Amino acid sequence: MTEDSSSPDYDAVWSRTQTSDPTLQSGSFADQRARGLTEEYVCWVRIEDETVLDALSPVRTELGSIPGVSLDDEDTLHVTLKLVGFGPSESGNGSEKITPEELDTITRDLEAATADIDPFEVSIRRLNAFPSVVFAEPHADGQFRALHDRIRSLDGVPTFQYEGDDYVPHVSLAHFETTDGFERAYSWVRDNREIQVPDTTVSAFELASLPLTPYGAEDIDVLRRVEL
Repeated sequence: MTEDSSSPDYDAVWSRTQTSDPTLQSGSFADQRARGLTEEYVCWVRIEDETVLDALSPVRTELGSIPGVSLDDEDTLHVTLKLVGFGPSESGNGSEKITPEELDTITRDLEAATADIDPFEVSIRRLNAFPSVVFAEPHADGQFRALHDRIRSLDGVPTFQYEGDDYVPHVSLAHFETTDGFERAYSWVRDNREIQVPDTTVSAFELASLPLTPYGAEDIDVLRRVEL
């Protein structure tokens, strides 16, 4: 596929990670829980194509063999479109908190906001890394960014870091728990970046409620599934 101007610069991501310190998984959930937050609301595209999951399985096996690396659950692999917010909060009404009324409005408006986006093809051909995670690159001619922008434009949706021009679609495969794990995983990915994964078609996305703890498929509460 030919990437357009709204597609992310994955080469720049790779270059930045080479000179970055690792961001370890251990503190991320704790920081949010310390502010009284217990769940997050996320719009995402779940990876449900078994041929894609099968093709990623050997990569996950290699990453899972590295000490200090934590694999993401195969049943929850996804591309995040937009973090919608957090809730409930016991410590006041911070800008990142979504009230039940706001969540209902956002849930209702998702379909109309994305009605002009049709099902689209996705190609995964390479691995990459942030300082926090190894991921696969989902190339889709800017369609993930288009969905991101539509959701981001809805009334009541907060703005977070790494959105807009900084939004990078990715399929997280494994997180780093130790600095040594980061270094070993980064070295392995550097030598094995090219992967063969069948193309797939995205025809729907979900708004899901997730606990602010490590979670599995059984912990996901799908609030709305939107067909494209």
